[in-house]
Amino acid sequence: MSADAMRQARVQAGYDEASRLRQSLDLASVLDWAPHHTLRILDLGCGTGTLLAQAFERFPALERAVGIDMLAARLDEAAEKLRGHGDKVGLIAADLTQSPEVDAPFDFIVMTSVLHWLYPHEDQVFRWISQQIGADGHFVLTTYHPVADADGLGGTDELVRQALQLLGDTKGAATARFAAHGVFPIARRTRSVRHLRALLSRHFDIDQSRPQEATMRAASGEAYVRYHAATFGTYYSQLAPPAKERLFFEALGYLAEERMRRQGYITSMQVRQWKCLPYRGGLPS
Repeated sequence: MSADAMRQARVQAGYDEASRLRQSLDLASVLDWAPHHTLRILDLGCGTGTLLAQAFERFPALERAVGIDMLAARLDEAAEKLRGHGDKVGLIAADLTQSPEVDAPFDFIVMTSVLHWLYPHEDQVFRWISQQIGADGHFVLTTYHPVADADGLGGTDELVRQALQLLGDTKGAATARFAAHGVFPIARRTRSVRHLRALLSRHFDIDQSRPQEATMRAASGEAYVRYHAATFGTYYSQLAPPAKERLFFEALGYLAEERMRRQGYITSMQVRQWKCLPYRGGLPS
């Protein structure tokens, strides 16, 4: 897959397909945890606006829906998807670690499939979110918890290493590429449940927390490659020699199909969903 094809996948059909694969568990239940009185919603890492579109269907009285994403191209897709809702929608291209300005307060703040990309700034982001939530609002987020091996790799990390091995690396050489290229494994970007509970408790009252098993499946190797490109861009593909980029994606597709044949899924990990309320135990830190 060429760099141009990857860019296309990240902002067009590939991204929506990725969202369906990645967030099927997330979106199915996230809106169930919204307050019944929800009139204003903020989606952090909104992508192409899928959750916001569902929120308008779930809450016909919704007055304001704001989405933040780093990629303006994704927001262009979101604007097209949400254009029927006029000035009720606000879309902001921003980095969440930079505490972007929004028209708070919000009844419902959502962050799905995002937190691991904010490492190591989670505490700073949680503090900012706590300042945007209304007095009776809810903050719901999902967190990933892949099992890491002795090298600190797990989930997608391990699949990528296998792809590099198919290109000729030994296991050790493939593992070493992560550090050599400054690629911090996703399995090590994800905080433990205990650590997250401590971080969240500094800024919110945790009302509920529940685990789910998130199993990645795809109809074909090509579908998985589109998902991978849409989700990770060049984050992992930079590990392959430039001349072998296309072969790297072909290897990922081959491995995805082989895993589907052998075990019925590509990767599996625990995803935890958290429902948090404004902090009421005194002044938060």
